[in-house]
Amino acid sequence: MHIKGVNAVHLFQTKSPLTEFRETAIKLGLRSLYVKRDDRMTAEFGGCKVRNLNRQLYCALQAGADTLLMTARSGSNAVAAASIFASRFNLDVVAILKPQVYSETARFNLDIIAASGTQILPVPAGTLLHRQSPVVVSEMNRLKEEGRTPYFIGFGGGDLDAAVAQAEAVIELAAQLQNEEIDRIYVAGASFSTAAGMAAGLAVSGLKAKLVIVGLAHEDAPGKDFFNKAAEVVKLIRDQELVSDGLIEIDEPVFHCAFELAFGEVTAPLAIESDLTEVAGLHLDPVYTRKVFKYMIQEAASHQNKRFLFWHTGNSQPWPETISLLEQKHRYTDLLIDL
Repeated sequence: MHIKGVNAVHLFQTKSPLTEFRETAIKLGLRSLYVKRDDRMTAEFGGCKVRNLNRQLYCALQAGADTLLMTARSGSNAVAAASIFASRFNLDVVAILKPQVYSETARFNLDIIAASGTQILPVPAGTLLHRQSPVVVSEMNRLKEEGRTPYFIGFGGGDLDAAVAQAEAVIELAAQLQNEEIDRIYVAGASFSTAAGMAAGLAVSGLKAKLVIVGLAHEDAPGKDFFNKAAEVVKLIRDQELVSDGLIEIDEPVFHCAFELAFGEVTAPLAIESDLTEVAGLHLDPVYTRKVFKYMIQEAASHQNKRFLFWHTGNSQPWPETISLLEQKHRYTDLLIDL
């Protein structure tokens, strides 16, 4: 089951695994607990950003681009993924990067970005980096003056193409569940493009799950752009009749999706996380996925006998063999800051 007309470059050939953890569900008092393993999308790198890039690279090539211009924080999964895969399609990567608080995951990603040959342009933390911002416009013009054809990908890899990719991911999940229902799907907020796409996917897939978007802080709450992006994806699917084979009916005139936002301190016990980490090799980064996972565990006490799904949108793969370990020393470590 897939969305017709949503083309991609085929970075991956199969669905990401859907793993059920029965014993852990019993411990938590849940009817079922699933983990959607986007962290294993490819052998080189995993996560929702690989799904997004699968479509974004296609769109860049269709536009005749030879360079991806990206903006993000310095430990960006999106830029790390692009740094690994873009060269396969003869695309260079230029990344305008803001500082990010240090974590092992951020350092790992920044090392990949630097070692891959991506051109890094550091900017101060407060710099605006949307498409029309002075820094981005200036860099687009510079690249064009050099005779290059840049393709801009939004901050942190978030744009409409990314949201479409995530809508298709939910449709993929619906097929894997084979008519089994899920009550609550837990996903990281981050830039909210992933969540917006998933919300759109729920609106058209037939799944009745509530999407629980776990943000990092209250100021990260999605604004009008979140709802507009989700609605735009639903409209794209409906207007172009992109849903395949009549397997999903779209009959609602407006976008709708049950979701809630979660913030605040998480006090969940670590034992269950340790169990899953040991059994499944789950790597949970401290910035996003570990917070989501702990919040989900904490919620189990008030949602007994419910069916939970944790969507692993991070990366669990080791250093990619395509990038030399000898090249990971670089001068950009000041882009990782300590609080």
